[in-house]
Amino acid sequence: MPRSSEEKSPLALAVFGPISLPNELVVEASEKEAERFIHAAFSKLHPRHDWRKKEGCYVFALQNQSCPVPYYAGQANRPLCQECVTSRNLRSYHRAMNRFKGLALMFFVAAAGPTKNDLDAALIDELEAELIRLTVRSNPRRVLNVQGAHGKRKPYYVKGIPELSYTSKVGKGNAASGAFASMFFANP
Repeated sequence: MPRSSEEKSPLALAVFGPISLPNELVVEASEKEAERFIHAAFSKLHPRHDWRKKEGCYVFALQNQSCPVPYYAGQANRPLCQECVTSRNLRSYHRAMNRFKGLALMFFVAAAGPTKNDLDAALIDELEAELIRLTVRSNPRRVLNVQGAHGKRKPYYVKGIPELSYTSKVGKGNAASGAFASMFFANP
């Protein structure tokens, strides 16, 4: 079925990274030094993108032997390389690195195209709220920011269906919840 002329095509977003953050960068570097490091690292990984202008969201995570564990998710209405390493954020990352072991990583979620940098503020707000919700869900006791974690939604959960649960608690499902989830989600 052809798209109507009024229907907009969805904006493509992509995940960029991860880049590892050296301990010295988080502990000792100034905002400007950290910004230069982040910019150089992402420019090397993704040279076609203009990282001095890229906007979107970022996630700070620690990885030990398994998959990365998120600790902080935030948004950037100014360039990502600048926003993710404010002095306040660096202090938060340092606090996480002192309390929990692992390699510090940074991920960005931004427009997939190299030239599309100016994202709508409402979209960035929604994306940040969703990333914070996912961070709270996957790391409920250690997350560094919960602002907007529940957004306008009340914290609730559907037993056995984490995709419909907006708290860290999910509970045990039953046959009905398994069948219900299989209608909507790939792996119930």
